[in-house]
Amino acid sequence: MFSKERIFWGLVMSAVVIFIALIDDFWVNFFVFAVLLYFALNEAKRLFELQANALLVFAAFILGSISKEPLAFGLLLFLGVVGYLV
Repeated sequence: MFSKERIFWGLVMSAVVIFIALIDDFWVNFFVFAVLLYFALNEAKRLFELQANALLVFAAFILGSISKEPLAFGLLLFLGVVGYLV
């Protein structure tokens, strides 16, 4: 039912996230999490057969990270997604 390759890469990505989080440097974590987010979204697009553009989510991640109010930015994005889905 599940692809062994996808399970393997999911475990590898999880291990990398935990390792990088232990380094505890903002810019290293930011860069690595951004790259992992991009690859995870591309994998999700293939898994669920979506046509969405992962670069838009990647850009939102970058803009939210450098925003002065990241929580407000995240809530605004959440409302935008909910408004699009409804």
